[in-house]
Amino acid sequence: MAKTLSKEEALHCANIFNDYFGQFERIDQYMRDQKMAQIESLPQSLPGMGFDSDMFDDFSISPEDMDIEVVELDNHTWDTCINMISSHSNMVSIPGKALKLAVKDKITNKFLGFIRFGSPVINCKPRNDLLGNVPNLTTFNKTAIMGFVIVPCQPFGYNYLGGKLLAGLCCSHFVR
Repeated sequence: MAKTLSKEEALHCANIFNDYFGQFERIDQYMRDQKMAQIESLPQSLPGMGFDSDMFDDFSISPEDMDIEVVELDNHTWDTCINMISSHSNMVSIPGKALKLAVKDKITNKFLGFIRFGSPVINCKPRNDLLGNVPNLTTFNKTAIMGFVIVPCQPFGYNYLGGKLLAGLCCSHFVR
């Protein structure tokens, strides 16, 4: 049974809302604040025993010598790892289907990057313009998926063009 707020209670809630969002002048400040809160909430581990030790960091291995695999991760592992390496706030729950993948080097057993697929955005003007009209959304949502997060670990992303590898893997037969 829903309770109706009194005018005073509604004003109190509105003031809390305004006080919080009033501290930000731009959306990037809000996003940075959200990211910092996420980082502070990450569980602390002993040095060398956390997920940070599972990230790519070996400059001596050439990409030709890597044995790359794509693995599906549980929510906790994926969320923790992506929050460690991504500057974007990633804890927002997206409704619909989702697939969280990690790309690993089997030789070093290190993560090279992370990919999250999800249900397509319901209405997207650039996509609709490209298709020529608004697609039948029931059919479209059953047959389409979007890449929401495609993030390589650093320095793999910069030194080895890891983002291009991850984007290519998104289109591979294995991932599809």
